[in-house]
Amino acid sequence: MYNCKFCNKFHNPHLSINKEYDTIIFETENFVVTPTMGSLVEGWLLIISKGHFICSGQINYFLKKELEGLIELVKTGLKNFEKNIFIFEHGPHSSLQSTGCGIDHLHLHVVPLDFNLFKKAQEFYPYKWNLSHLFSTTEYFEKGLSYLYMQCPSGEEYIATDLNIPSQFFRRVIAKELNVEEHYDWKQNFGTENIDKTLKILSQQLELL
Repeated sequence: MYNCKFCNKFHNPHLSINKEYDTIIFETENFVVTPTMGSLVEGWLLIISKGHFICSGQINYFLKKELEGLIELVKTGLKNFEKNIFIFEHGPHSSLQSTGCGIDHLHLHVVPLDFNLFKKAQEFYPYKWNLSHLFSTTEYFEKGLSYLYMQCPSGEEYIATDLNIPSQFFRRVIAKELNVEEHYDWKQNFGTENIDKTLKILSQQLELL
């Protein structure tokens, strides 16, 4: 826990939260919403658990219900971006897995895009995607399986699993479609300009969240 970026960010009183991507836009009892470091587009947000869990598959039914409700609120808050809202998670079953993208703490991405991320993900690599549900991530976690979760704008949800899911899979797909493949890595490209635009737009409509 003490080496966890998110736990340190939100629970260590000795650390100051002074970066744009540290801004808490909204929060519930068990989750916070922030911009994300490495934003490749405007409006890219994270939903992060306050408690230390490695993925959504590890949390119980009641936390999943709270998370599910928060996802809908955040999607409503992003409507003014007038794009398709995709939700996704890189779900590692344990720490230090490539699937976790270097952050072993539960966080879901909420991203407005003008292309079909699910279709592009299928084209990027032929994983077997199963029509599923956020609650089904528990089954994968309990079986010791890392997974990729996605919710499409239509509301359909899919999960894929593989033994060798590369780090930042969805970010790679998005960067490729945007023709900025060299900028996919959030650790190298902070996306500060997009974060600033996100905060400016959302600050005018926080009452929607």
